[in-house]
Parts: sequence; C-alpha cells; structure tokens
Amino acid sequence: MGVNILGKIILKDRIFEDGVLKIENGKIVYIGEKKESKIDNIDYDFSDFYISPGFIDIHIHGAFGGDFLDCEYEEIEKIAIFLASKGVVGFLPTIVTAPIKDMREAVKKLEKYIRNQKNGGKALGIHLEGPFLNSKYKGAQPEEYIIKPDINILEKLYSPYLRVMTIAPEIDDEFKVIKYLKERNVIVSAGHTDASYDLMRDAALNGVSHITHLFNGMRPLHHREPGIVGYALVNDHVSVEVIADGYHLSDVILKMVVKLKPRYKVLLITDAIMATGLEDGEYRLSNQRVIVKNGRAVLESGSLAGSTLTMDKAIRNIIQMAGVNIIDAVYMASYSPARLLGLENRKGSIEVGKDADITVFDEGFNIKMTMVEGKKVFSP
Repeated sequence: MGVNILGKIILKDRIFEDGVLKIENGKIVYIGEKKESKIDNIDYDFSDFYISPGFIDIHIHGAFGGDFLDCEYEEIEKIAIFLASKGVVGFLPTIVTAPIKDMREAVKKLEKYIRNQKNGGKALGIHLEGPFLNSKYKGAQPEEYIIKPDINILEKLYSPYLRVMTIAPEIDDEFKVIKYLKERNVIVSAGHTDASYDLMRDAALNGVSHITHLFNGMRPLHHREPGIVGYALVNDHVSVEVIADGYHLSDVILKMVVKLKPRYKVLLITDAIMATGLEDGEYRLSNQRVIVKNGRAVLESGSLAGSTLTMDKAIRNIIQMAGVNIIDAVYMASYSPARLLGLENRKGSIEVGKDADITVFDEGFNIKMTMVEGKKVFSP
C-alpha cells in the first residue's frame, strides 16, 4: 500500500502547483500533475502547502538544550526530533573544539547513536569543527584547546562516520592531515583560518573542497589579497556554507555569494547551538558562557557563538535577504548538502526512486509535516 500526497511540489527546476506524489516502501515512486495522474485516493491533502525535499543541515552543534559535545543518546534523539519539527530530515552533528578526550568521547557517543537511531531527523555522519584551527580566527572556538594538526591525534578522533572536518590549511605542514582525510573520503573544509589566496589554491589541490561558514572565522576579503574568501567566490570546485540568520552576514554579502556561486555549491547551514528552540538566556559552548539576546548568541567577549537559527528560517531569510526564489532556496537546503555528502542519488530532491524525505510547509515556512524515508517523523 502506497501513500499519496497532494500539494505544490518543489522540484529542482519547477513547481507542480497541483502535484501528486506517491510513496511506496519508503521511496518516491510517482510525481506528476494531479490532472494527468490516475490517482484518486489522497492520503494527505496539502493543496495549500508546499511539498519540499527535506532539509539537510551539515553544520549544527546542538539545539533544544543539548550540545553534541556531551550528549547522551536520549538528548541526541531529543535534538533529532526537534530538528524534524523544523523540516530537517538529515544532519551532521558537529563537535566544537574541546579537550581531545572530550571530543573522542563525543565521537563514540555519536557513533552509537548513528548505529541505533530511530526517531526524528537522521544523523548522516559527524562533522569535526576543530581542533586543528588558527587561533587568530578562533571565533567561539576555545583557544586553549586549539592545537597543531597531528595525525596521531587525528587517529584518536577519526571515525568511519566522520564526513566533514574543518581545518585551517595554513597550519597543516605539507597538508599531511588534509591528505590523510581525503584518502579516507572525508570532506575537508577550510575554516577558522588565515589562509591566503595562494595557499588556498595549494590546499585545494591537496584535498580541501569546502569552506566552513564563509566570511565568518577567516581572513577577510581585501582587494589586493583576496584570501580564502576571494578564492571561494571565484573557484567553483569549492562549495561554501552560509549562515542566513541576519547576524552573521549582511543581505548584500548573501546577494554577492548567490550571484557568484552556482546554487549547487552554496549550502544553507544553521551553526546552531544548544539555545536553539529555547528562550533568550545563558547557555554554553565547549564550557564557555554564551549569552543569547533576541536570538543572537555571543560569548562574553562579544564574539558570535554559533546561532539559534533553524533551517526553515534559513530558507525564508535567504529568500527575503538575497532575493533568491523558493526553488533555489530549497535546493541550497536539500540538494546542495546531499550532493556534498555524495548522497544525491538517494536524497536531496523529489525524484522517482529516491528516499521519501519530505518536508511540507505553508507560505510562512511553518512546517506541517516531515517524513524520513517514508516514515512520518513530525506533524504538528
């Protein structure tokens, strides 16, 4: 028995305004305009709503009171269920820089969770943001735990579930760690870095293919030394993350990024911390005090400390701030991250044969239903 859903279906290049979607055994088996289909029985009538591919967040530290650095299984599951309520079908729990033993312990807990997960959005692997960063652009990464790239230390942190690692390429001698990661099919992302344009070119030749939260935590763009930002904007073999929360990047910068980069190389992320989904107040990030006011998270030093953004709001914001159309905005939240992770044959878009990872939302981007592989994981 299949499930038939009616609504405005967002595809990669167009919208079926009166579309119908059929799901069987967790897969999409039919997509078309209602008038052209022979489907009569409708299980979910979302005629007034958008049916979108589910969102994938590859950079998130926590939410709903939990931080992936020290979460037990139940807390991770609570975050996964919260994320499903924001349209997220897949995510990479991201571990912030901390003492190596704490990072290693967090990796082990996440491995156990990934092997046994049942509810909410799906953890698709692990993202390590540190500890091999440049303290000059540490941002909210605790400087006392930032260390020089070392393969012996990396081996303690390495996991078969490691999908992305953020590193400052300029401090990696002969790009040894970058090469080690690339050989193991880990996506190497440059971030919290003082890399020059020339160094980035060499780093890309050795395996760097992605940029962590572009513009934030890195050498700024200068008209005579374009640096890592200039490199990222004009070279389409690297993809970039953007935090569209209204605090990390101005609307002009977001417009520039989407104008210069093809949409499949722009990924919407949240960089969300444990305060996400909760009230303003005091929280923490790797044992540092974080103050959240009006949804803006900062350390006591005033440095931005991640965000309280959710993926549904990131899509709405990039449409409003950068003038992106809804098809492209959804693409940057679903297909672009799926493509980066090498999952585009199964996830990231509404196509026949793919996993039924579906998010339904209204004109105000309020989530009405989320499905992971055909299983309903959220409905209000």
